[in-house]
Amino acid sequence: MAEDRIDEIGRALEKAAAGVEPFSLVIEGVGGFPTPKYPRVVWAGIIDNAGLSRLQRQVEEAMNGLGFEPEGRAFSPHLTLCRTKSTAEGRSMGRLLSEVRPELKAAFDVSSVVLFKSVLKPAGAEYTALKEILLRGR
Repeated sequence: MAEDRIDEIGRALEKAAAGVEPFSLVIEGVGGFPTPKYPRVVWAGIIDNAGLSRLQRQVEEAMNGLGFEPEGRAFSPHLTLCRTKSTAEGRSMGRLLSEVRPELKAAFDVSSVVLFKSVLKPAGAEYTALKEILLRGR
């Protein structure tokens, strides 16, 4: 993302979040993308939630208005737990997931949206919070 667009994106996010009430999310289940057998990403699923779906639609519309292409895939809410770095690591993680069969169920409250900058480094991504927008509802 171009550094000179941060303010513009922040304003668009503020508009997108306007009218969205804080909400609670429920995490349930663990899986992997593209497949649980050979995951490149291990995730915790998020149960469908009207508040999150509304926020996602409004953010995507706001970003599209700034020239960002919409995501080509359907929205699949999840929390990324880890990424594998190689095919061998993915195969090992797939075996571990099938043997351990982790079960996860938790809930948490969502009261803001945060714009992050991510920088990919050899040791992993480094994230910096650039702007936080509180969800205030009406």
